[in-house]
Amino acid sequence: MRAGDFVGAKIYRKPTEDKRTKKDGTPRSPKKLGKIHFPVFTPGGTRVVGFMVRQSDIAGMIERPDRFVALDAIGVYEGAIAVDDVKDTYDAAAAKRLDINLDDCIIWVGMDVRTESGDVVGYCSDVEFKPRSGIVQAFYVTAGAASSVLVGDTQVPPTMLRGYENGAMVVSDEVKSLGYSGGAAAKAAEAVARLTRSAVENGVGCIYKKTDSALRGNIGAELAALLKASGARNLPFLPAFPQIGRTTEKGVHYIKGVPVNESPFGIDPFEPVRCAEVTKLIHLQTEIPAQNLRPGETAADKTGILVYDAATAADLETAGRQLFQNGTPPVLAGCAGFAAFLPELLGLSDGSVVEPPQLDPRLLVLCGSVNPITLRQMDTAEKAGIARLRLTPRHNLEPGYWASADGKAALAEIEAMLAANPRCIIETNDAGGNQLTADYAAARGIDLDGMRVGISGSVGQMFGALFGSEHLGTLLLTGGDTLLQCMNSVGARELEPVCELESGIVLARFTYQGRTRYVITKSGGFGQEDLLVELADRIAKH
Repeated sequence: MRAGDFVGAKIYRKPTEDKRTKKDGTPRSPKKLGKIHFPVFTPGGTRVVGFMVRQSDIAGMIERPDRFVALDAIGVYEGAIAVDDVKDTYDAAAAKRLDINLDDCIIWVGMDVRTESGDVVGYCSDVEFKPRSGIVQAFYVTAGAASSVLVGDTQVPPTMLRGYENGAMVVSDEVKSLGYSGGAAAKAAEAVARLTRSAVENGVGCIYKKTDSALRGNIGAELAALLKASGARNLPFLPAFPQIGRTTEKGVHYIKGVPVNESPFGIDPFEPVRCAEVTKLIHLQTEIPAQNLRPGETAADKTGILVYDAATAADLETAGRQLFQNGTPPVLAGCAGFAAFLPELLGLSDGSVVEPPQLDPRLLVLCGSVNPITLRQMDTAEKAGIARLRLTPRHNLEPGYWASADGKAALAEIEAMLAANPRCIIETNDAGGNQLTADYAAARGIDLDGMRVGISGSVGQMFGALFGSEHLGTLLLTGGDTLLQCMNSVGARELEPVCELESGIVLARFTYQGRTRYVITKSGGFGQEDLLVELADRIAKH
């Protein structure tokens, strides 16, 4: 169990045994105590004994002091984190019962970490402990929040703890020899390296690393892994997609004229883009040199990752012809913008245009994206008469919900909606923001990653249950996690691209149990406000 799973979660007071049921026989709801703040450790620092809880302000104005809550008094009541509301659960009375002095206890989380030799190695970001005894199994030390997510944490065993000194956690010098673990970037880099080595060994002459056109994800780590594993001298990187308003100018990436970190992608709850300067963004994850090329510069005599500017599609085409003039580059990277020119540059294009097939005029949009662009598209679609259903936090996050009696009843209602409406939207967002879902998750100790996995998994389960419906027509899935889990739910392992309906809006097909289905896939940040309406009309008229 990790302390970070609790921090920020709401905690409630259990009603006493004689007050848990109302006069009408219904359960009495617990009263809110506050939000879990920091884990508290014994003076020796190797056992969690409780948490500090930040109480709600009185009337929203008068601040109340934090309270100590003993670990052994924390449990679950009516689906929420709650404590036994008795005297020895709290503060001095709890400390006396536990035979500790609160003034001597330590709060490690957030504290700087230094070695015995005085070297700063980061700060303590979290702790893993046994849920019953509170005994620490590992301290998580990171150089920063971004570093933790990207390259991972250093997991320090309690045997390397040396104590507290001058406002810092002191650990053994051996900590510096420990590696990182658990970082998303490290895992992504290893996957890219493995695939690259396999491609090189099998004689692949040109490898193109596809990246996100808004620079989300593990850009630096993946590009570095590609370059190292390929053995190439340099890696040309063309991140622009001018066809949809995503440009790179003087090394800065823009979304329709706005630096990417100031666009909706800068506030993405799962993968925010913190920097618009591409080389700096790359260097957040790798030490490999990265430089921006000025117009007219060539890659021939340069090493490392080379970032190309492009404000127009013509700029991309020019860069491509320059890169290929002396033969095929062994490695390239970029998004769908530059990929559009690769068939011609590689001699694979026959110039033909694929026309969309006849599609079922019924349209079901499944949306797991929180991007404001998609939210506006759904608002516009609803105003145009397209039916819209918002899934509740329970739908999204309760394990096994769709297999429960309530879930089956909800599926029957969705089936009826599909039967009555040829155009439908089902989405995972709350009206007016996602605070309801966030509160629901916090009360159950679900962190941000847990929300992401839980919501997409739930949508996938719902989709699997609906897949056999006679009212299911053409599908439009927005959000990569949503697409993955929906395909997993029906055992579809391949999507065959058919054509582009618009730039970045792809029609694909898959076969499941002998039946071919068509699905439109769209990134959350793609498309104009009336996209869903326009697509629905186009499908109906085709």
